[in-house]
Amino acid sequence: MFQNILIISEAESSFGLNPNILETNLINLLILLVGLFILGRDFLGSNLSSRQNLILNNIKNAEDKLNQALERLQEAKTQANQADLIYQDINAKALGEKLAALEADYQNTQQKIVRQCENSFNTMNIRKYEVLTDIKNDVTTNAIFAIIRDLESNFSIEDHERLINERIEMIKGLS
Repeated sequence: MFQNILIISEAESSFGLNPNILETNLINLLILLVGLFILGRDFLGSNLSSRQNLILNNIKNAEDKLNQALERLQEAKTQANQADLIYQDINAKALGEKLAALEADYQNTQQKIVRQCENSFNTMNIRKYEVLTDIKNDVTTNAIFAIIRDLESNFSIEDHERLINERIEMIKGLS
């Protein structure tokens, strides 16, 4: 058949409308379409209706899921804001505690330095008194030795004996 069409189209050199209804199968196509509409209307209508309901349900479910997701997103944002506030509060408390600890360390260190200075001053004063005592003892010892040398050189043996006897008598009188 295609060969005939090709031969005819080559012979006439143009395409045209074929008015022969039986040849073009127009009647068969019309019967088929009318049969589909009449016989298939209920089947196609119910199928399309159920398909439409399914699509509407899916859209509704998708909208519900979207709304739920938006609610969870809002809750998550709220929780994030609360967590941020808690973080800021904890951070502020930690900073305050850190400053308090640093202040306490500063006060302790300052007290230690004051105690060490006081101990150093006390040690220096004690050492000063020890040095003064040593000097006083040395001066006293040197003075005694000088007096003894002076007495030895200026006193005679009779003077020594007289002093010794006077002291013995004075001690006897006390007893």
